[in-house]
Amino acid sequence: MENGEVLISGYRIPYSYVVITGARKNMVIIDIRGDGIWDELRAADRINEWNINVYIPRFPAAGRNADDVKYSGGIDSASEFYYDFVQAMRLKNVMLMGEGINADVALKCSMNHPEKYSNIIAIDATGYEGYAEELYRVQKPVLLIWGGARGYRETMIGQSYHDLIAGSVFKVFDNSKRPLEDSTDRFFSMLKNYIAVD
Repeated sequence: MENGEVLISGYRIPYSYVVITGARKNMVIIDIRGDGIWDELRAADRINEWNINVYIPRFPAAGRNADDVKYSGGIDSASEFYYDFVQAMRLKNVMLMGEGINADVALKCSMNHPEKYSNIIAIDATGYEGYAEELYRVQKPVLLIWGGARGYRETMIGQSYHDLIAGSVFKVFDNSKRPLEDSTDRFFSMLKNYIAVD
C-alpha cells in the first residue's frame, strides 16, 4: 500500500492507495472515525487483486478538533468530503464502501451526487435519524450486508434499508456480530462476487 496527499478545500489530505495500471474500476473506502479495521484486514490489497484500484482517504476530522474542520457537520458534510476527494483525484467509475456510520455516509454520497458513483457496499449501517424519508433516493446498485447476531432490531434496520432502496441486495450473515471481523473470508468472497465482474 502506498501513501499520498491531495489538496482539498485548503486541507492536505493524506490517503492510502493501491493501484494497478489499466484498472477500470475504483473503490473509495469510507472511514470517518479512522478506526483502522480496513488496514487490519488488508482490504485494499485483497480488493486490488480483483483489478480494482482502492483509495482510503483520511477523513480530516478524525482525531482533530471538529470545530476546526470544514467537514465536521455529520453525515451530510462527510459525504461532501468524499465527493471532493473523488473530484480532486479525478476518479471515474467509483464504488463506495463503508461500515456502520460510514455505510450511511456512502449512501448519502450516492443520493447527493449520483453521477459520481457506480455501486455502494453498506455494511451494518446505523439507521440514522431520518433515513426512512430519504433512502428511496438511492438509485445505484447497493449491496447491504448485516451481521445477524447483532439482534432482531439491527437486522430489521437492514431489512428496512433493503425495502427502501430499489433493487438492493440484502445479505444477512447469521451468527455474525461484525462480518468484517468474525466472517472475514466469507465477507470478501461475497464482495468479490458482487464487484469483481468483468
